[in-house]
Amino acid sequence: KVGPATVTGPHGSRPRRTALCTVYQSRRLDAADVVRTFDLPVTTPATPLIESRTLSMRFVESSPADVLHLEMRAGRSGPVVIDIAAEGALLHPNADSLFAFGFLPACELQCDLQIDGSVSRSLLTAQGDLFALYARWYGHARQPRVVARERDDAVATGADTMLFFSGGVDSCYSLLEAGTPLRSLVTVVGADIGPQETEGAAWVTDLGRRFGERFGLRPIVVRTAARRCFNRMVAWDHFHGPFLAGVAHLLAPQHGRALV
Repeated sequence: KVGPATVTGPHGSRPRRTALCTVYQSRRLDAADVVRTFDLPVTTPATPLIESRTLSMRFVESSPADVLHLEMRAGRSGPVVIDIAAEGALLHPNADSLFAFGFLPACELQCDLQIDGSVSRSLLTAQGDLFALYARWYGHARQPRVVARERDDAVATGADTMLFFSGGVDSCYSLLEAGTPLRSLVTVVGADIGPQETEGAAWVTDLGRRFGERFGLRPIVVRTAARRCFNRMVAWDHFHGPFLAGVAHLLAPQHGRALV
């Protein structure tokens, strides 16, 4: 097992949580969980968790659809496929979304990231600044090499703004004080609330629809079991924001801005 290391972040010093040992809501995932998922060797923190291999990501679909299949492969292991489904909007597969889904896990696994598709130049240019932020917050020591084609234009070109809505205090405050016209309320089942929590999932999706009707906004529901897989690679409280950013890119190009 990886020995503890202390890092200093915006909330003070704390033990660093690694991909080999993650604690979330008192549920402990040990090295065997990661090894079983991706056939990863147990190593020291100084070496990549999948040696010189690469975390590869692609969407099976190439056209917009209401269900996308995200395929991830680590090294020589077989692929893991994650379903992402939407109600109220189409999902647009794109490489910017794959970058958001894959960059932080690659930092945790200390490996490179290979993306099937063309990532916007502005996003590739910002990866150094993004890694510096992760290094300060979470103590990462190795910046992933991102292997992807580059394109000039961004995915999100629309004028509409979406708000990720969970029914909590933060998202309700953002709804009232957004400071910009909103078009859509997006509820993600499988992020804060697991898809197996049927009662809670039904409550929050109904709440999103009712708030959408009350404020004249289009409700969008995204359902996925992605957390079950990503939890084995990265602490979810670290990855929650990047994951929502990836979902936001999937809802482009009609939305040009997302509030998290």
